[in-house]
Amino acid sequence: MSSYRSLGILSLFLVLTAFEAGAWDWWPFGKQKLAPLPDEPTVVEAEGAKTGLQPSKEKKKKEDTVSIERLEMLAYKKQNPDAQLALGRMYYEGVGGVEQDFEKAAQLFFDAAKGGSDRAVYNYGLCLTLGRGVAKDEEKGLDWFIRAAEMGVAQAQTQAALALEARKDYKRAFPFFRAMADAGDMGAIHKTVTYLQQGLGVTADPVLAVQYLEAGARRGDPRCQVRLADCYEQGLGVPTNYEEMFSWLYRAAHSDDPEAQAKVGCCFLRGQGIARNTATAFKWFERSANSGYAPAQVYMGNCYQIGAGVGQDLEKSVGWYRLASEQEDAIGEFSLGVAYEQGRGVPRDPQEALRWFQRSADQGYAPAQYNLGVMLEEGMAGSPDLAKALPWYRAAAKQGSAEANLTLGRLYLKGNGVTMDRDQAKHFLTLAAEAGSDEAKDLLKAQF
Repeated sequence: MSSYRSLGILSLFLVLTAFEAGAWDWWPFGKQKLAPLPDEPTVVEAEGAKTGLQPSKEKKKKEDTVSIERLEMLAYKKQNPDAQLALGRMYYEGVGGVEQDFEKAAQLFFDAAKGGSDRAVYNYGLCLTLGRGVAKDEEKGLDWFIRAAEMGVAQAQTQAALALEARKDYKRAFPFFRAMADAGDMGAIHKTVTYLQQGLGVTADPVLAVQYLEAGARRGDPRCQVRLADCYEQGLGVPTNYEEMFSWLYRAAHSDDPEAQAKVGCCFLRGQGIARNTATAFKWFERSANSGYAPAQVYMGNCYQIGAGVGQDLEKSVGWYRLASEQEDAIGEFSLGVAYEQGRGVPRDPQEALRWFQRSADQGYAPAQYNLGVMLEEGMAGSPDLAKALPWYRAAAKQGSAEANLTLGRLYLKGNGVTMDRDQAKHFLTLAAEAGSDEAKDLLKAQF
């Protein structure tokens, strides 16, 4: 069988079987993240007031109920930390009848921090981080954030955790994310789950991750519901249970979570956790795709490609693949390459096929890497170039592609483009056979 025919068969095979195998691998989990370190985070005030700074029942602002003179007396003469914090905030923001003065604010926060004000510790870290009233020094600012975070200031825990994570210091970031998660912060729950599942800075603990996901899911957070469903689908921290998986996905889908909607569609298409119904699957894919979710757009393309839950329409199929590709979805790009290579829904155009396979392959999608290798080796969009094809075959083979391993095994067996090496040939053919290639099994029997 020639490489050219292998390309066509691979492309068609992947399109036709996309619904039945590997679909869950398409969707990244927990794409939403905590907000990055803000450019303009705000200072915080004292929670209580030992000096009469408590807001009145009429909810007037502190600067309306406490005179500047009294605050200055308490801050400068009495060295009262709460007064220093309150006056520092007024100078920082330029409110309450004073002009904005970052230097005075920073000094007041520093003095209040020395007096034991946890919020002043955070605020002074803010001044250091932003260069407000003091020389900008992000490292020292982080030290102050960490001090405040260890004192329990929520804003400091957020800033410290995100800054440490940006430095890949996951071990020090995790306790702050977890502290916020334990306090009920949903973004921190998402982070904590990721750390526990991936073992970032902490020993992986999928069971504990599920406990956090359940807490968030029962509060109605759709992202926790989707990730909890993923755990039930994969048996990660809980026994595999497709009914539970579907139940949580269905809840999230009705909260308009596009990933959940696409996965509900997949459940109906596969008959996982619910009776198989391709028409209902199509409706869920459409709902998700219309919100702009690229993986669902790929599924819409597949539905129109083979007439699953809707009448076959190759032109509409290509249209959906193109929408996904415009979002740089690797499988959308691959599918568009298949359409151009086979002339399905568009005029056959090897150059366009090569371009889309290249884009998908650059993102690490193994089937596209293999197809790109075949096109380069066969010269389907230019002159044959096995030397350029080989790195793509190797890249796909490293990801377990049976076709790529089979191809490399043949090349080493014949010494085509590489030095003949029977040991290497056997190695790659064995990998291909283990991945299910009958051709590789036959070659192993015939040659070794």
